[in-house]
Amino acid sequence: MKSLVFPVGLLVAIVGLFGVIGLTSDNNWSATTSGKKTNSTPNDILKPFVVSQTLPNLIVKKEDGGSYNLTKDLPEKALVTFWTSTCAECKTGLPILADFAKQNPNFPIIYINVRDEIKTAKDELNQLNLSINTLFDLDGKAFANLATAMPTSLFIEKGQITVRFPGRISQDHLKALLTLN
Repeated sequence: MKSLVFPVGLLVAIVGLFGVIGLTSDNNWSATTSGKKTNSTPNDILKPFVVSQTLPNLIVKKEDGGSYNLTKDLPEKALVTFWTSTCAECKTGLPILADFAKQNPNFPIIYINVRDEIKTAKDELNQLNLSINTLFDLDGKAFANLATAMPTSLFIEKGQITVRFPGRISQDHLKALLTLN
């Protein structure tokens, strides 16, 4: 019986923590702080992550070995997400992004794997049951120039990085980005 006390206690503490930091699953524009919901606009949600940076001229690889120029080949507006197979937050976030992309087909998400061998990255996507196209930053140069954390997601409009999310992006952030698209 004693062996169950610690895991159950830990579970209760974790559930309580998520309630305090405000994770919510409803579709309303709201945030939770100290257990109380507050109304937030999409701008309020994005404001801490707004930046203004010109996208540098960086090249990543396609699966077939061809080049993809981030400055020239990106759609006019896109979310670019850096990920790697050894990143636990990436493994949690990629299915969320893939599901969001399926629900919002006009919202382009560009996935860029960082420093994995192509086979390793594809194997990881298969393990996650994801069939997403990914680009490859084999030398880590694009990541080093654009990101500070793994994962990182960037909203890019007309060659300008306008929003940077260090760490895993949330559903609320994704919904807020739809108002920019």
